[in-house]
Amino acid sequence: MLFTWKTAAFVGVALVATAAPVVPASAALGDCPSGYFCAWADDNAQGHRAQWFGNDSNWGDDGMHDNDETVYNNGTPGGFDHVWLYYDVNYGRYNMCVEPGEWYDAQLDDNDHDSHQWQSGCKFG
Repeated sequence: MLFTWKTAAFVGVALVATAAPVVPASAALGDCPSGYFCAWADDNAQGHRAQWFGNDSNWGDDGMHDNDETVYNNGTPGGFDHVWLYYDVNYGRYNMCVEPGEWYDAQLDDNDHDSHQWQSGCKFG
Protein backbone atom coordinates (compact mmCIF):
# COMPACT_ATOMS: atom_id res chain seq x y z
CA MET A 1 0.00 0.00 0.00
CA LEU A 2 1.34 3.39 -0.96
CA PHE A 3 1.37 5.65 2.13
CA THR A 4 0.88 9.28 1.08
CA TRP A 5 0.13 12.47 2.98
CA LYS A 6 -3.57 11.97 2.06
CA THR A 7 -3.51 8.53 3.66
CA ALA A 8 -1.77 9.95 6.73
CA ALA A 9 -4.35 12.73 6.98
CA PHE A 10 -7.20 10.21 6.71
CA VAL A 11 -5.69 7.97 9.37
CA GLY A 12 -5.15 11.00 11.63
CA VAL A 13 -8.78 12.10 11.26
CA ALA A 14 -10.00 8.54 11.89
CA LEU A 15 -7.94 8.29 15.08
CA VAL A 16 -9.22 11.62 16.36
CA ALA A 17 -12.80 10.63 15.57
CA THR A 18 -12.51 7.33 17.45
CA ALA A 19 -10.78 8.95 20.41
CA ALA A 20 -13.59 11.45 21.05
CA PRO A 21 -14.89 11.17 24.62
CA VAL A 22 -18.35 9.83 25.31
CA VAL A 23 -20.64 12.51 26.74
CA PRO A 24 -21.58 11.45 30.27
CA ALA A 25 -25.28 10.89 30.86
CA SER A 26 -25.28 13.60 33.53
CA ALA A 27 -24.63 16.22 30.82
CA ALA A 28 -27.44 14.93 28.61
CA LEU A 29 -29.80 14.64 31.58
CA GLY A 30 -29.67 18.43 31.75
CA ASP A 31 -31.79 18.46 28.58
CA CYS A 32 -34.74 17.21 30.64
CA PRO A 33 -36.66 20.25 31.94
CA SER A 34 -37.25 20.64 35.66
CA GLY A 35 -40.53 19.05 36.73
CA TYR A 36 -40.54 16.55 33.84
CA PHE A 37 -39.99 12.84 33.33
CA CYS A 38 -37.85 12.09 30.27
CA ALA A 39 -36.99 9.01 28.24
CA TRP A 40 -34.34 8.65 25.54
CA ALA A 41 -34.20 6.09 22.76
CA ASP A 42 -30.47 5.44 23.22
CA ASP A 43 -28.11 4.67 26.08
CA ASN A 44 -26.41 7.49 27.94
CA ALA A 45 -29.41 9.82 27.50
CA GLN A 46 -28.81 10.15 23.76
CA GLY A 47 -31.02 10.01 20.67
CA HIS A 48 -34.72 10.81 20.43
CA ARG A 49 -36.09 12.20 23.71
CA ALA A 50 -39.68 12.35 24.91
CA GLN A 51 -40.63 14.41 27.95
CA TRP A 52 -43.78 14.52 30.01
CA PHE A 53 -45.09 16.81 32.70
CA GLY A 54 -47.99 14.48 33.50
CA ASN A 55 -49.12 10.91 32.96
CA ASP A 56 -49.00 9.24 29.55
CA SER A 57 -50.96 6.08 28.84
CA ASN A 58 -49.42 5.50 25.39
CA TRP A 59 -45.80 6.37 24.63
CA GLY A 60 -46.37 5.40 21.00
CA ASP A 61 -47.93 8.83 20.48
CA ASP A 62 -44.52 10.32 21.31
CA GLY A 63 -42.44 7.93 19.22
CA MET A 64 -41.28 5.95 22.26
CA HIS A 65 -43.28 2.69 21.96
CA ASP A 66 -40.97 0.13 23.63
CA ASN A 67 -38.08 2.44 22.81
CA ASP A 68 -36.50 3.68 26.04
CA GLU A 69 -32.86 3.06 26.84
CA THR A 70 -32.50 5.85 29.44
CA VAL A 71 -35.12 7.33 31.79
CA TYR A 72 -34.83 10.25 34.21
CA ASN A 73 -37.21 11.66 36.79
CA ASN A 74 -36.51 15.38 37.00
CA GLY A 75 -39.73 15.97 38.90
CA THR A 76 -40.03 18.38 41.78
CA PRO A 77 -39.99 16.56 45.14
CA GLY A 78 -43.28 16.59 47.03
CA GLY A 79 -46.72 15.30 46.16
CA PHE A 80 -46.84 13.20 43.00
CA ASP A 81 -43.09 12.97 42.41
CA HIS A 82 -42.41 9.26 41.75
CA VAL A 83 -42.85 7.81 38.26
CA TRP A 84 -44.24 4.31 37.80
CA LEU A 85 -43.22 2.68 34.51
CA TYR A 86 -45.36 0.08 32.77
CA TYR A 87 -44.52 -2.46 30.08
CA ASP A 88 -47.83 -1.92 28.28
CA VAL A 89 -50.08 0.96 27.20
CA ASN A 90 -52.87 2.05 29.54
CA TYR A 91 -50.71 1.36 32.60
CA GLY A 92 -50.55 -2.40 32.11
CA ARG A 93 -47.93 -4.61 33.79
CA TYR A 94 -46.14 -2.39 36.29
CA ASN A 95 -42.34 -2.67 36.00
CA MET A 96 -40.50 -0.15 38.15
CA CYS A 97 -40.54 3.11 40.10
CA VAL A 98 -38.22 6.04 39.35
CA GLU A 99 -37.78 8.33 42.34
CA PRO A 100 -37.14 12.09 42.05
CA GLY A 101 -33.65 12.76 40.72
CA GLU A 102 -33.12 9.12 39.79
CA TRP A 103 -32.09 7.93 36.33
CA TYR A 104 -31.62 4.49 34.81
CA ASP A 105 -29.54 3.56 31.82
CA ALA A 106 -27.68 0.25 31.82
CA GLN A 107 -30.30 -1.27 34.14
CA LEU A 108 -33.02 -1.08 31.50
CA ASP A 109 -33.74 -4.22 29.54
CA ASP A 110 -33.66 -2.48 26.16
CA ASN A 111 -36.88 -0.90 25.00
CA ASP A 112 -39.37 -1.97 27.62
CA HIS A 113 -41.93 0.67 28.44
CA ASP A 114 -45.14 1.99 26.93
CA SER A 115 -46.72 4.17 29.65
CA HIS A 116 -46.11 5.90 32.96
CA GLN A 117 -47.91 7.54 35.88
CA TRP A 118 -46.82 10.08 38.48
CA GLN A 119 -47.50 8.79 42.01
CA SER A 120 -46.80 9.91 45.58
CA GLY A 121 -44.42 7.01 46.29
CA CYS A 122 -43.16 3.71 44.98
CA LYS A 123 -45.63 0.87 44.55
CA PHE A 124 -43.65 -1.68 46.56
CA GLY A 125 -41.47 -1.04 49.59
